[in-house]
Amino acid sequence: MLEFLICFIGFGLFLGVILGWWIIDGHPKAQTNALKQKFSSLGNLRGKTITQIEQVVGKPSTWYMVMDKRLCVWQTQRYHITLVFNGDICEGVESEISV
Repeated sequence: MLEFLICFIGFGLFLGVILGWWIIDGHPKAQTNALKQKFSSLGNLRGKTITQIEQVVGKPSTWYMVMDKRLCVWQTQRYHITLVFNGDICEGVESEISV
């Protein structure tokens, strides 16, 4: 009975470590890589419409207006990209940060 209990506790600790790793490191990395891959698949963003970009990467996490330009931000825990739009046309990448 004691051996069974020790094995059960050991297996539970093993699962806890694996799950903890996935939550802390694995899942954020997977999200970051997926978003980067989607942006990369678009090639040069300059001249693309917001609709063309959203069809591939999804809606921005947030956006805001600066003067007559719209800045759209897509982000995960470890990746952040901001694109500048004039109307619906992308003028390029304002900033891109990967941790």
